[in-house]
Amino acid sequence: MWKSIVKKQIKYNKNMDICRRITLFFKADKIRNITLACKKLGYKRAYYYYWWNRFKAAGCDILTV
Repeated sequence: MWKSIVKKQIKYNKNMDICRRITLFFKADKIRNITLACKKLGYKRAYYYYWWNRFKAAGCDILTV
């Protein structure tokens, strides 16, 4: 459910940083491997977990990988 809502928001969001973060979450969920997703998109795992924890602290309901 969260994917369909977020995909619609990404389409209209002008902030590219947010779009990149959400894309990283989608990629990690799709391939079921955070390390590999970060490698493919050129991010460090610490970047993923930093933003993942920020989203969770803000109350966003994004499923874990």
